[in-house]
Amino acid sequence: MTDQQFDSDIRKAELKPVYFLYGEETYLVSRAQKRLLDVAVDPDTKDFNLSVFYGAECTAVQVVDAASTLPMFAERRVVLLKNIDKLPTDGHDRMLAYLADPAPDTCLICVATKPDMRRKLYAELKKQPGSLECKKIYDNRLAPFVIAEAQTMGKRIEKAAADVLVFLIGNQLQSLITQLEKLVIVVGGRDTI
Repeated sequence: MTDQQFDSDIRKAELKPVYFLYGEETYLVSRAQKRLLDVAVDPDTKDFNLSVFYGAECTAVQVVDAASTLPMFAERRVVLLKNIDKLPTDGHDRMLAYLADPAPDTCLICVATKPDMRRKLYAELKKQPGSLECKKIYDNRLAPFVIAEAQTMGKRIEKAAADVLVFLIGNQLQSLITQLEKLVIVVGGRDTI
């Protein structure tokens, strides 16, 4: 899945039963996860229909049982599995069985930083239509990224200012966004940074 396809799914609220968000750029993974949760989870029934698991602290049985449970008073149930790459390997077969036939009224979101793609579970997750890899952004694409992010914050940033920000911060997206948010606060009511 490309970023554009992911954005299209989010805008249309046409969600797939399984999403696999992974990659080295943790900021992009976190942002994709947040956007997905904002659309997938009904705030009124969040307590009933959102289950969050951490790979090192749960078993595959717990995750699959939660994903197989029907939603309560909502269109879908959402199961978020963070750090799936830390899930004990003895449960991989159970997860693979679920992936072969996922529940249609559940959205399973699996998140990982550096999954071992040689393992069958991660290879199968990568084949899912909701698989999104968040790669590091090349240095020459950082200034346009900053400009686009400023637009989402309701501001315009000059290319030269974006270049200076990138030069000072480097290829750390979370730090770039944090500094950009500070600049938005500093310029106040003005439209341009």
